[in-house]
Amino acid sequence: MQALLKNKLRSLCFIVPLFIFYIIIIFRIFSLTFDQLTTSENFRKDNIVHKQPDILDRNGVVIATNVPTTSLYIDATKVKNPESIAAQLCSTLHDLEYKNLYRVLTSEKKFAWIKRHLTPKELLAIKNAGVPGVNFDDDIKRIYPHSNLFSHVLGYTDIDGNGIAGVEAYISKNNEQEKPIILSLDTRVQSIVHEELTKAVRRYQALGGVGIVLNVRNSEVISMVSLPDFNPNLQNKAEDVQKFNRASLGVYEMGSVLKYFTIAAALDANATKTSDLYDVSTPITIGKYKIQDFHKSKIPKITVQDIFVKSSNIGAAKIAVKLGIEKQVEYFKAMKLFSPLKIEIPEKSTPIIPDKWSETTLITASYGYGIAVTPIHLAQTAAALINNGIFHNATLMLNKRSIGEQIISRRTSREMRKLLRAAVTDGTGRKAKIKAYSIGGKTGSAEKVVDGKYSKDANIASFIGVLTMLDPRYIVLIAIDEPQGMHHTGGIIAAPIVKNIINRIAPILNVTPEM
Repeated sequence: MQALLKNKLRSLCFIVPLFIFYIIIIFRIFSLTFDQLTTSENFRKDNIVHKQPDILDRNGVVIATNVPTTSLYIDATKVKNPESIAAQLCSTLHDLEYKNLYRVLTSEKKFAWIKRHLTPKELLAIKNAGVPGVNFDDDIKRIYPHSNLFSHVLGYTDIDGNGIAGVEAYISKNNEQEKPIILSLDTRVQSIVHEELTKAVRRYQALGGVGIVLNVRNSEVISMVSLPDFNPNLQNKAEDVQKFNRASLGVYEMGSVLKYFTIAAALDANATKTSDLYDVSTPITIGKYKIQDFHKSKIPKITVQDIFVKSSNIGAAKIAVKLGIEKQVEYFKAMKLFSPLKIEIPEKSTPIIPDKWSETTLITASYGYGIAVTPIHLAQTAAALINNGIFHNATLMLNKRSIGEQIISRRTSREMRKLLRAAVTDGTGRKAKIKAYSIGGKTGSAEKVVDGKYSKDANIASFIGVLTMLDPRYIVLIAIDEPQGMHHTGGIIAAPIVKNIINRIAPILNVTPEM
């Protein structure tokens, strides 16, 4: 009996340590596996790819989307031969630099990216090369199928998919991730505006240009083009001047197009009537500056309508004096010419206005100097003045609810329509005339400040066109920055561009010929 007990004790003495040994081994294996899983999980938590929703134009055309890709990473703590691996990777992925890669491989980091978004060819090459220690991760890349076409509107994301410019930034800021974002833009119209503006900028060797098509009734942006532009698929290669959005971020003294707002304010305030006469025979002197007209009148006194049609600076200044500082400021504020834009992109500016609105400002602002606004400001206010006086903030979102604000009366709006039509049939906007449609519009020409003073050689030529005056539906605004050549007025440079655009987009927008 004692012998049997001794045998059992001997067996237990052998089995128990062996059991404990196996338990330790199993625990160690589990621990290592758990550590790897935890490391992988932590990696995924630290490197979450933000998946932006698709962005569509108003007709359902995809203008921004995501594609699945594969990215390459490594656990540097497990790298045994960094020199060999760096050389092997650099020979396979030719855009990698050996010095930077070697630094990554010797960093002792649990996780380090080698290259994001491998092309299919690169992925196959890495797999065939059999590089030891590298790992693959399923990734997502943001792409823009139309390249440069919507660059300033859409903006772009960082490499992890977070929006950092344009509508992409708006989406990320507002956590719009569940369903596609539908914009008010029309790809067909955008393409035409981009093409016509590009031709004009090249033809006149200009610094750049802006093209905007806006729905008069709700201020939906149908097209917004800023040149120069960039390819958002390659945004890291773009220069700052290419990324600058002239339509919503650029502020400019726009010149004579502001006569449109000055005269609307004066008519609405009953400070003048379209039939009232003003003497424009003598230039107005303010300090060292002399205000005179580019198109000199053959008769000394002309009506308010002729002041608008012939774009008289002297006449606009005298109308502003009759309106007065208080009323001018009141109306310009109501027209949102002092307010920041509310459009859904971060690249937007607040107008630049004087600290003190003096008698000089009253006069110069009447014809577009002394106050600097964005082209979007011009377009949304121009739309309101022919939309029965109802203002809507410009928007890039389709069917966005907007109550609207009455900024001038319906009566004044009707009068402004007549003036805009007359400017095209009989005035400075003749080159925008189209046989099939009753186009209206207002020209603008402004000298830019160079080295602290206005330069006759640096101008902005602009034109605001309306499609159509019988039934106002769309504003078409074109501005060309520093066109070269003998002529630099809005009537010569910008009006024909608007004409070309309207001829091409009117059928697309289902605007029936009127004549």
